[in-house]
Amino acid sequence: MVTAGSAASAQPAPEAAHREGTVVRVDGDLLVVDLGHDAGLVEGDRVPVLRPLTVRHPITGQALRDRYPLGTLQVYSVGEALSVLRLTGALLRPPAVGDRVVSPALAEATRAATRAATPTTTRATTPAATRAVTPTTAPATTRASTAADEWPVTAVAAATPPTAPPPCAPGVAAEERAVLAVFLATLGQRPAERVARWASYLREHRGSPWTDRIRAEIVSLTSAAPEAPRAPAAPPPPVLRGAPAESLRLGDPALVALQLTGAQVLGGRIGARRPGAESYVMVNLTREGDGFVRGEVPRALVTLEGFEYFVELDVEGGAAVPVVGTAGNPRRVSVEAGPGDAPDPRGRTRIDLRADFADVGSRTIGTRYVAQRFVLIEGDFLQRVDTRALYGYRVGFGVYGGEGLPLASLPGDRVSEPSTVVYGYHELEFALSDFVHLIARGQVGVHRGGLVGGAQARLRIGYEQRTNLVVGGDVLTEVGQKAFFALNFHPHPAVPMLAQGEVFNQSVASGDPMFRVVGQVGWRATRWLTLAARGSYQLRNIQNGGFGAGLSTTFDW
Repeated sequence: MVTAGSAASAQPAPEAAHREGTVVRVDGDLLVVDLGHDAGLVEGDRVPVLRPLTVRHPITGQALRDRYPLGTLQVYSVGEALSVLRLTGALLRPPAVGDRVVSPALAEATRAATRAATPTTTRATTPAATRAVTPTTAPATTRASTAADEWPVTAVAAATPPTAPPPCAPGVAAEERAVLAVFLATLGQRPAERVARWASYLREHRGSPWTDRIRAEIVSLTSAAPEAPRAPAAPPPPVLRGAPAESLRLGDPALVALQLTGAQVLGGRIGARRPGAESYVMVNLTREGDGFVRGEVPRALVTLEGFEYFVELDVEGGAAVPVVGTAGNPRRVSVEAGPGDAPDPRGRTRIDLRADFADVGSRTIGTRYVAQRFVLIEGDFLQRVDTRALYGYRVGFGVYGGEGLPLASLPGDRVSEPSTVVYGYHELEFALSDFVHLIARGQVGVHRGGLVGGAQARLRIGYEQRTNLVVGGDVLTEVGQKAFFALNFHPHPAVPMLAQGEVFNQSVASGDPMFRVVGQVGWRATRWLTLAARGSYQLRNIQNGGFGAGLSTTFDW
């Protein structure tokens, strides 16, 4: 019993009492304790956690508070008054509110005090010291030993009785001495170890007067016996809240923003590709607070053919967990063109081929047939440079063949005069702003009379591959002059349309004006091929007018 008194004197100084705390909240594998910076906690340290336990003195029957170690926890974060500890391994029992935690500083102070008290313990077997122990003083002595048993358990190791009890001192019964020795030896031990020691005592002391109390204590301890250590359960996988979108508008950013519950998310990545591609473009996700991650699919992949993607997250423990699709089975997203969006804004190259036939009032006048018509075939190749000032370069050709007469010559006996011009042109497109572009063209060709030349200028308001309005003028020797406007729009992503109005004299360079309206309806057959049909009406005056038709083909890549 003097051993217990010596251990009691080895308690930490009163100013260290605040370095022991209580678990006030358990949230999965995180525990909140009422210890802060002043307790000496440091992130990354490991601290013991103890489970309180009520035991009864075998002689007096008084209830006493004791505790036994469950294991250790890691310091996750430290605050002024509260700290968060993390469960990193198996404990004897799941942690609970009310468990006690001892700071490393207090544990070390207790060990040092225990080592300093060891010589006193050695001298505790004298008869004089033994005479100080009586049944009436046992509870107070036990409370002292319980206090000494705070942590570490080595503080009570000195209380373990020798294998052969020393001779009984005057005034102390041998049976009392034996039961107190066992009682002191069990302090700070796990319930299962306490039960084993008491069971061994009952087998050796069948006639003990405290048998009933010891058996009742065994029943109580058995109900508190910890379960066998279990490996920590795998953390729950992160759970996605909500459903990712399956489509978006062309031109909108393809943002992937996820809200997750469950496991602690450390990071993640998006894998995206064009449909059918072999490899993915990987983009890292960024964390935005607890349970939120965000990233963006590269804009180069957001085209009208759509894209495929998957999302995987890195959770605590190093595992990569898929949450949206997988690399083998990605999620498909369709991309829809908005009002006025172009069929395919991906590429930088386009080829246009157009052919028009227009009748301007061919008819029989008297006994002669007067032809008033023309055919125009054009083709061009566009390469979008898309620099700050120069948007694109276009090169093309044209063939014009027409016949007709000036209006003043129609009543006479003149026959229609044919005219054929073959020409080529180069064109530059300048970006005055993102919304306004200026296009300038130089033209040169051949006619039966020699070389011909001309120029064209256009101003486009709006984006080239979306809804836009074009106004401009054109002049070419032996063909004529033309002023025009055109509206390009897309009522449906697969149906581009054109409405155009012109004032010109291209049927014959006679100076007589002509008015013309053109309508075009296209169909996007594939992502790179668009076919279109054109219709027109030309009018020189109330008596000289007619219809026209044409075809157009566009290749994009």
